[in-house]
Amino acid sequence: MHGFIRKFVVYVALPTAFLFTLVVAGLLQEFAPDDLPAAARDAGVALPLKNPLIVVCIQPMTLSLYDGETLTQRYNIGYGRGPIGRISKRENSTPLGEFVIAGKEKRKNVMGHGSRFLRFDFPTEEIALRAWDGGTISDEECDAILEAHAAGEE
Repeated sequence: MHGFIRKFVVYVALPTAFLFTLVVAGLLQEFAPDDLPAAARDAGVALPLKNPLIVVCIQPMTLSLYDGETLTQRYNIGYGRGPIGRISKRENSTPLGEFVIAGKEKRKNVMGHGSRFLRFDFPTEEIALRAWDGGTISDEECDAILEAHAAGEE
């Protein structure tokens, strides 16, 4: 009987408790109140921000929101499957460089991908030309990206 209890605890109870803790922590974070107004007020910054800048640091996985040079708020983040170095849309990693936020989304699959997502104007013309020069994308893909940017599309 003692062996059964030990196996039950190791193979069922502990993994279940761990998964339950992850789910509860994720839900608590998801439905936490927005503390940006208070953080902006504490930093001496008025909303809406006059000169917003977002800086993403791959390590330690943070997104920092600035108004000019004043740090307004810092958030813990997640990123694509391969964390760095993306140069084409076929890859699942977070791109490196300077980008404009082209949109933001709220996802329904909170547990699989997180609830909020910022879409960049990716790839930029510079990255497209670098990817084309390195043979990562074709002539047609490069031309399509450059034409989309010329037309003001993302």
